Amino acid sequence: MAWRSGGNTNNEMCDKLYRNQIITNAKVLDAFKKVDRGFFVPESSQASSYDDAPLRSSNGVHMSAPHIYGLIMESMDMQEGHSFLNVGSGSGYISTIAAVLGGQTSLNHGIEIQQKVHKFACERTNAFREYFQEQHGNNIAEIRLCCGNVFDLEEFACLGLPSAQLSYQTPVVGTPINSNRSHLLHDSSSSSSSSSSSSSS
Repeated sequence: MAWRSGGNTNNEMCDKLYRNQIITNAKVLDAFKKVDRGFFVPESSQASSYDDAPLRSSNGVHMSAPHIYGLIMESMDMQEGHSFLNVGSGSGYISTIAAVLGGQTSLNHGIEIQQKVHKFACERTNAFREYFQEQHGNNIAEIRLCCGNVFDLEEFACLGLPSAQLSYQTPVVGTPINSNRSHLLHDSSSSSSSSSSSSSS
């Protein structure tokens, strides 16, 4: 039933993801409903915010179809307090869903190589976190996003953590990775579960 989970509103999209058994976990469904996809869609693509289709905007922000994100978040089994890394963090949409699932005690990091996309994601994730706290309280992780290459640990300096502490329970790869280097991500992660996708976040 993939590709049939679009709607006119965020709630309608989420209900179809659940009805089509893309999302089956009640906590994941709740997080998708709280994080409005339209909040992370560039203005030029707003009319297609809740279509079950990928979005490609002129400012470089790409988003995968909602059912892809549903499958990813279901497979991660992310729990409160889990650490999360989004490689190719894109719009910040999936990082924000993880921030809701992980809660305020979780570590939530992302890295994006394109400066324009990184700037857009920082603005959107910060604005949404303020909105969420007003509506639902403080149980949402602080999202820290870096601009750079995931294989250059010096570019993680903006996270304020030494490289020895950069290990994650739930990493997501939202961009194509050269197969000759993909093992480096696993070597640096103490993940209990791992999801990878060639989709855009």
